[in-house]
Amino acid sequence: MPSTIAPLLAPRSPVVSAILARFPSALAIYAFGSQIQGSAGPQSHIDPAIFATDFNCIVLQRG
Repeated sequence: MPSTIAPLLAPRSPVVSAILARFPSALAIYAFGSQIQGSAGPQSHIDPAIFATDFNCIVLQRG
């Protein structure tokens, strides 16, 4: 993972805090895709997967 992305995904970062605020029952948050692989381009974003205990399948897409 590129060093510029690591702080965004730290346990108390704004990104993780926002996810936990929306999904308080989250058991795990995984990041994947080009940002994590180090092959991101200028328009790339972080791809998260959230595993939680109390919600049905929800797909969040960038508008």
